[in-house]
Amino acid sequence: MQKLLRQPVTLAALKWLLGPDQLLVEYVLDRQASYALEVSNRGMRVHQLPPRKRIAALTRNYLIAVKAGRDSRAQAQALYSALIAPLAASGWNSLIIVPDGSL
Repeated sequence: MQKLLRQPVTLAALKWLLGPDQLLVEYVLDRQASYALEVSNRGMRVHQLPPRKRIAALTRNYLIAVKAGRDSRAQAQALYSALIAPLAASGWNSLIIVPDGSL
């Protein structure tokens, strides 16, 4: 692994870089609860999500259906409800995702 040669971007700098309709979401999956860190040019919000095991199961079910060529709408909706729906009220047109774990 290479060492990070630059300092991480500060929250203030990230907010400044995002356009008015852009949203960056960093997912943090953990055993007890997971989180979506929502950053826009207006600020940051934290959304609690289902535990890592539940998100991994939803992701796995969706990928199995897609790879098998089956109708995956129900699995996609379940994954959307867990990961994206909590962010839907934010008024964004461009979504930047920083995944974690099974995502």
